[in-house]
Amino acid sequence: MTFKSNTIATALTAGFLLSAGSAFAADTQGFTAATAADPKIRTAASEFKRGDFAKSIAFSKAALNSKMKKSKQAVAQSNLCAAYGAMGELDLAKAACDAALSIRPNYAPAMTNRAALAVRFAATAPTTQGGGQ
Repeated sequence: MTFKSNTIATALTAGFLLSAGSAFAADTQGFTAATAADPKIRTAASEFKRGDFAKSIAFSKAALNSKMKKSKQAVAQSNLCAAYGAMGELDLAKAACDAALSIRPNYAPAMTNRAALAVRFAATAPTTQGGGQ
């Protein structure tokens, strides 16, 4: 699966980012939300950090519906990825992470969220048994 193969290096990088910077609440499961000058993005990040992922999603979507620079769109998409991921909406999270990284390919928070998402996908993947076990 290409998603998994593309995220192994990202997961290793994200481990360094996670240990080097911020502390995360246990219920965010490695996802992170970034802030920006836009008040909707700031509120989305604040709601995410408080654990209100539904509000974070609403503010991230509101930010995306307003006119903003592409760089801020990447922040809003990354925050959307984080909130969806923390809620277990993995397909929606992946789409948002992909959107963020298509705008800003080396955007560290989106890379961190993509790595956290890869871990979640791996944890929910069905296991296969080989050799007649």
